[in-house]
Amino acid sequence: MKSYLIALVFAAMAPTGPALAAQISGAGSTFVYPIMAKWVADYQAKTGNQVIYQSIGSHLGISEAKRGLVDFGASDMPLKPEELYKLGMSQFPLVIGGVVPVVHIEGILPGAMRFTGPLLADIFLGKIRNWNDPAIQQINAELKLPDMPITVIHRVDGSGTTFNWTNYLSKASSEWKASVGEGPAVEWPVGLGGRGNGGMASLVDLTPGSIGYLEYSYVMQKKGTIAYGLVQNFKRGLDQCQGLLTDHDECSRRAGLPHHRDGVRVDAQTTEVARGCGRRPGFPKMGAGARLAYWKAQFASWKGQR
Repeated sequence: MKSYLIALVFAAMAPTGPALAAQISGAGSTFVYPIMAKWVADYQAKTGNQVIYQSIGSHLGISEAKRGLVDFGASDMPLKPEELYKLGMSQFPLVIGGVVPVVHIEGILPGAMRFTGPLLADIFLGKIRNWNDPAIQQINAELKLPDMPITVIHRVDGSGTTFNWTNYLSKASSEWKASVGEGPAVEWPVGLGGRGNGGMASLVDLTPGSIGYLEYSYVMQKKGTIAYGLVQNFKRGLDQCQGLLTDHDECSRRAGLPHHRDGVRVDAQTTEVARGCGRRPGFPKMGAGARLAYWKAQFASWKGQR
């Protein structure tokens, strides 16, 4: 079934005509790149058609798709339905993945660090500057955190991962929402910048005492040095909150289920994913990487003019 869906995605963009190998071009999200690379290899092996995908970030991917420079864009920052209609474009989710806080602190194992949404916002605002700050130590009483400055790492390119991260921080902190806000690129109050999920992962890897945010699969590539943290999202008096994942493998499977029994909600137009609330700590945000392309008639029109 999975192979059929992959083939369907790419076949919809392949030119029709004589039985010649097609070349399909795409660009955008680094969030989806690890799985996209596997799909591309499998699709080419089965069909002979080549897919060239540039992992350049959601913002540039959207721009190139709009300008007709590529056959499809990939973004984990959704376009609004009215914008899609005006452009004559469509989008649908390709993958779902977790955006997680990551730290580089010697001796800290994956999943050992605990955060809250407001605590993360204060760290990224530069209000909390040291790892042994009482606000961090209070919810990590079992950990011996070092007297070490915190180095914030963020993206410098237009990024759907940044959109998801800042969207979460805006929901968790009224101060963040008012002073920084959300989007693919924001004016970061503090920190160093990396390009792409891969660039950010490398920068956190090279910077002891750092904290950043990544799509989960990039954390696994650096798991010898950096570790993901879990976030307590429960708010007293509320029945819903975003992103409570206690085990990534289990929740990855559940996130793909086509029903709402466990609280997974996928909006096909906005591509945003939220999870039902619970008291257990987990990942703060699940996002969906979407394929973006022109409707068939318009797509054929501009493709013939290239």
